[in-house]
Amino acid sequence: MDRPEQEGRAPGRRVRTKRARRDGKRDVIPVPKSTNSVTPHWKVVSRRFVDGDSVREYHVLKTLRQIRSKLIDHPHVSEPKSAGKAFCIKSPRVRFVPLLLRAKTGAMDLDSLLEMQQALLDYVGLLYSKGVAYHVKPEYMCPVKKASGRWKLYLGGWMEAGFDPTESQLRPTEWERQKTTQCDEIKRIFADAQLQLPDDLIDLEDSQA
Repeated sequence: MDRPEQEGRAPGRRVRTKRARRDGKRDVIPVPKSTNSVTPHWKVVSRRFVDGDSVREYHVLKTLRQIRSKLIDHPHVSEPKSAGKAFCIKSPRVRFVPLLLRAKTGAMDLDSLLEMQQALLDYVGLLYSKGVAYHVKPEYMCPVKKASGRWKLYLGGWMEAGFDPTESQLRPTEWERQKTTQCDEIKRIFADAQLQLPDDLIDLEDSQA
């Protein structure tokens, strides 16, 4: 398994582990250091099923297991524990840098951006076919360079995603419209990312074409 390059925090999530109390209970349980020390390249957070938001997030992340992509990554969720009252979310300890900023630094090339764009378009299409309404935002799109040298796009912001497999089947036209809107946003974001590429990098690729 490739290891992430640097330590950091996952996009789309707060830095602190404590959240607002609801009915006297926190919906985030910090995992003991002894647990994280076993897997130093991963950050693990345990969350309680306290409301509809946490239940929806769990089902969204669980659905992601059904979608395989070599270029797209996301948080991974465990089966419920503690008598079904909590679940764990695992994300890599990497230095997350949003797509537009990463492109501006010249770390990525045009071919990598185009390959990543197509992978994300395909991925979002599969999400909507399974009832996951993911909202594309540039701050939640973070390219991560693996030890192998290949780039993957790590997606955050899953707490904002909708989940309704039944509705997606009953109203396919509406869900197709939503998917098209998100795909258009993906194309816009990647067009902006291409504009952020340093001119000398673009000139070099043009000369090699």
